[in-house]
Amino acid sequence: MKIFKNRELAVVLTMVAIFFMCTNMYPSFVSILITRWGGNYNAVGIIMTLASLAPLIAAIPAGFAIRKWGLRLPLFGASMISAAFCFLLFLFPSLIPLLAMLSVMKVAEIFFAVGLQTHVANLSSDLNNDMDKNYSWFMVYASVGSLIGPIVGGYLADQASYSSVWLLLTVTLVALSFFSFYLSNTLSGQQTKGSSRRTGLRELRRVMNWKIAIGMLVGSGVLFAHGARFLFLPIYLENIGYTLTSIGFIMAARSLAAIASRSILEMTIRLAGGRTAALVLCSIVLAVSIGIIPLCNNFPLQLINSVVIGFAMGLAIPLSNTVVADSADPEERAVTIGVSQTVNRVGQLLSPIVFGMLSQHLGVNASFYLGGAVLLLISVTVIYLLVIGDKKTAPLHR
Repeated sequence: MKIFKNRELAVVLTMVAIFFMCTNMYPSFVSILITRWGGNYNAVGIIMTLASLAPLIAAIPAGFAIRKWGLRLPLFGASMISAAFCFLLFLFPSLIPLLAMLSVMKVAEIFFAVGLQTHVANLSSDLNNDMDKNYSWFMVYASVGSLIGPIVGGYLADQASYSSVWLLLTVTLVALSFFSFYLSNTLSGQQTKGSSRRTGLRELRRVMNWKIAIGMLVGSGVLFAHGARFLFLPIYLENIGYTLTSIGFIMAARSLAAIASRSILEMTIRLAGGRTAALVLCSIVLAVSIGIIPLCNNFPLQLINSVVIGFAMGLAIPLSNTVVADSADPEERAVTIGVSQTVNRVGQLLSPIVFGMLSQHLGVNASFYLGGAVLLLISVTVIYLLVIGDKKTAPLHR
């Protein structure tokens, strides 16, 4: 049984790498396609915002669906439906099918994130493994997929056509759907199929606690603040004279550092004095690193800063996921992770709107300053919540 479950964890990580490779094949040229098919810059913003609304709505229902039906049916369905919409775009390349495909793929990403993160947490509990390490491996495989995807998509678009990308996505997603049958269809050691628990706001309040709230708050803050760098760092660097090759090195340094961050996970937790303290430390480092981007006035400093941001992100995201999953009732992990994904998506949805307006009126530098300041404020707030929480729980321990 132990060998089977270790093998199952390997299947989960393989699915993560393949799926994130798929979701990263097209983002680098989607805005180009929108303008080629008759859209303007406003259309780019509208389409990307509309596509981001779908997962915001779907995250909590995804948690309930996985708790009720298990893993196989939701993941199989999400993968097959995504493949169908990719094939639709292959047949009818235009703006409406593109918007539909983007929305469906983002919803599928929610189902895979909620389902597989829940499964990793439960496998860790069943195997008595370190949940932090397993979530770190989750991040590593997701990062590997995120590195491979743009390379494959860009090569196909250059050497063949954009349609070949949609066709490859169709075939890959159909193949990926059958991986779901290699997963056990249980959560927390119980069959979830046919669960008759009622869902609603009362249950959502019941599954929450202050540690889960901290994990969600930091995770959402990290994604919101990093949006300033993700959206505007290439523009900022180009404006001050960097070549595209230099910009590529700086952007790639973050991804490579995120992959390498697993090697310092245990040391960071040990030095910080615990998982939650390490999460707060990483968010503070990330806040400062984003805020000082305009002050790094040469290539080596920008490269070093990008590496620091990559390590901080590579640690903060799995740590926030672990804090949420480990603080939740095992029977409610799918729902709790669904709520966490919703909160994260709010941060990602607000990020382009807030930083876009700020950059338009005050300049790109203002976005880096605001992103760092907001995340630093969240970190200070979390430290206060931790102090309050420790004071409340101390009498119980005594």
